[in-house]
Amino acid sequence: MKKGIRGIAVGMTIASVLGFSFYGADIQAKENGSEAGKDTKTKAAYNIRPQDDFFGYVNANAVREAEIDPKYGFGSFNECGRITDKKLFELIDEINAKKEHTSQDEQIIADYYKQIVSYDASASNADKELEDVIKEIAGISSTQEYMELLGKYKRLYNISSVLAFDFGDGAIRAKEYGFRFEGIKSIFGKTNKEIAESLEGRAAVRDHVKEVLVGLGNEKKEAEKAADNLAAFALDIAYKSKDLKFDYVSVSAVTDKDMDEYKFDIKSFEKGLQIENPYDFWTVAEKGQFAYIAEKLNDEKNLEALKTWLLIDYVDGCNKFLSDKYKYLKAAYGTDTENPDMQAKIKIMSDLSDELGRIYSEKYYPASKDEKVREMCESIRDSYRELIGKAEWLTEDGRTKLLNKLENIEFTTGGNYSEVIIGKENVLGKDSFETYKNMQKLKIENFKELIKRPRPKRGGTMQPQTVNACFMPDNMVVITAAITEGAFFNENYSKFSNIGRLGMVIAHEVGHAFDSTFMNWDDRGNYNPEWLNETDRKALKDRADMCIDYYNACTIMDVYHVDGELTLGENYADIGAIECISNIAKEKEDYIEMYEGFAEIWRGISSDVEGILGLHTDVHSPGPVRVNAPLSSCEQFYEVYDVKEGDGMYVAPEKRVERW
Repeated sequence: MKKGIRGIAVGMTIASVLGFSFYGADIQAKENGSEAGKDTKTKAAYNIRPQDDFFGYVNANAVREAEIDPKYGFGSFNECGRITDKKLFELIDEINAKKEHTSQDEQIIADYYKQIVSYDASASNADKELEDVIKEIAGISSTQEYMELLGKYKRLYNISSVLAFDFGDGAIRAKEYGFRFEGIKSIFGKTNKEIAESLEGRAAVRDHVKEVLVGLGNEKKEAEKAADNLAAFALDIAYKSKDLKFDYVSVSAVTDKDMDEYKFDIKSFEKGLQIENPYDFWTVAEKGQFAYIAEKLNDEKNLEALKTWLLIDYVDGCNKFLSDKYKYLKAAYGTDTENPDMQAKIKIMSDLSDELGRIYSEKYYPASKDEKVREMCESIRDSYRELIGKAEWLTEDGRTKLLNKLENIEFTTGGNYSEVIIGKENVLGKDSFETYKNMQKLKIENFKELIKRPRPKRGGTMQPQTVNACFMPDNMVVITAAITEGAFFNENYSKFSNIGRLGMVIAHEVGHAFDSTFMNWDDRGNYNPEWLNETDRKALKDRADMCIDYYNACTIMDVYHVDGELTLGENYADIGAIECISNIAKEKEDYIEMYEGFAEIWRGISSDVEGILGLHTDVHSPGPVRVNAPLSSCEQFYEVYDVKEGDGMYVAPEKRVERW
C-alpha cells in the first residue's frame, strides 16, 4: 500500500466533533469568541475558541449543519470525489455523443460503453467459462498442480488467491520492477483482525462462501461443509496475521534459495504464469506471514480449502457476466440498483482508468493550474531546504545527504498512468465479458515487456482522477489533478490559503522522504538503511520515540487513544509539513488563512465505530488529531492565536515535538 494522504478523511461523529483531548486537558467550549476568525458567525457559532480546539473552531458549524450525501458522505475528500465523479460522468456522455472520435482513448471508451449496456449474458461465453473453471479446479489433485493453476489464473484473470501476488514498482532497487507477494490483509472483505477477533467477521467469510456455492448449484450441506472448511483455514491465517502492520520497511528480499527453504514451489507458479523472474529475488511484504502460508500450501490436507478459495475468487470477479442460470448468486452479491447507463460508467471508470484519466486531465487540469501547483512544490522544497540546513542536531554528513535527497525529489503533477508499451488495438472482444478478460491478460503481457528494460523513475501509478497524493520510495511525489479540486486548491484563493490546503498535502508527501519509514531509502531511491551514519540514525530514532509518546497521549472522544507507533510515519510527515508551511508565511493574516485552510481539508464525519476501528487499523491519525496535534507543537501557532497555559491547545514546551 502507498504512503500518503490516500484520499480518506477520518472525521468524528457530529456529537463528538469536539472530542479531541491532549495530555488530559479536555477541549471545552469557551464563552469568548475568536479575534482571529474573520467570519465570527461561522467560527464562534458554538463558542469554540481556536486556543482550545482549532479543528472544532474551524469546522464545528459546517459539520453540525452538514447535509450528508448518502453516496459520498461528508468531508473535504468526499466533496472532491463527488466533483471529480461528476466530471467523469459528463466526459463519458460527451464521448458517447460524438459521431467521430479523435483518439484511441475515446474510441475504446465508446466501444466498451456500448458493449456493457448491450451485454447479453445468454449469448456470452461467461457461463461456459465458469463451468470449465469449476471442472479445472475440481480436477486438481496436488499442491504442485494447484500452484501452477494459481499462476495460470493470475495470467488469465488477474486473480491471486492466497498468495496476494502482483507485479509493480521495485521496493528494493529503484531501477527494477518487482515480483511481489503483497501479503494477505483481508479475506473476502473482512480484515484479518475482524476475522480473528469477532464472530461476525468469521461468519461473514463462512456465509459468503456458502451462498456462492449454493448459488452455483451445490447442495446446501455440501456447501456448508466447504464453507466451514475454508472459514477455519481463513481464521488460521488471519489469527497469525491479525497484528501485522504492513509497510515498506517490512518488505524483504526473498531469493530462490529462501524459496527452497520455505519449500515454496515457485517454479510451478512461474510455469502457470508463463513468465520467469529476471531478478535475483522476490519481494515479500511480511516474511513471517509468507513462511506460514508456504507451510499451509505444502500441507495436502489444506488442498480442498485452497481450491474453494480460488473458485470463490473467480466467481467474485465474473458473477456480473453470468446468465439467469445462476440467478441464485444474487443472494451472495445482491442486485445492482444502478441503471445500465450508470453501471457502464462505473465499469469504465474502473477498467479504463488510464484512458479516461488522460482525457480528464487534458480538459480539467489546464497549464495555468499546473504552473501554480509546481510553483508551490518548489516553494515547499525551498522551505525544507532552509529547515534541514538549520537543523543543528544533524551531523554535517547527515545534513548533506538529506539535502541531496531533497534536491533529487521529483514532482509529478496532474497524476500519471500505468506504463503500457504494447498496443491495445485488439483489446475489444465480441462482448464486454471477453473485453474484460482481454484487459486482464493485457496487464500480464505488458509486464512481460516492461521487465526487459530498466524501470524509469516515475513514482507509483496514480491516475489524474484519483483524489490523492503520495510519496514513493524512488524519491517521487505524485500530485493528481483531482486533488486540486474542491477545498484543496482554487486558483482564486489567496496564496497562503492554498498553501494551507494543497500546500500542506504536498509538504506532507515531501515529509515522507524523511519519515521513520522512507529514511531507509537513499537519495537514489534504493533500500539502504545504513546510507546515513550511525549518529544521525540514533538522533532520528530518539526524535521518533518522542513523536510516538506525543501522539500516544492524544485521544478522540476523551477516551480512545491514538496508537503513536502505528501512525508514526504519517504523524512525522504532518509535523514536518506544518513546520514547512509555517516557515513560508510571515504575516499574521497569512498564518490565519493558512492554518484555517489546513483545518478545513480534514473536515469529515464518520460513525463512532469507524473512528474507533481506525485507531487500530489506519496508519493516519483521526482528522481532529491531524489538525490539533501538529499545531499544538508549532511555535508560530502559539504566537498567532495567543495560546497560553490552561488553553486546550496548550502543550508544555518540554512535551512538544519537532521534526527539524
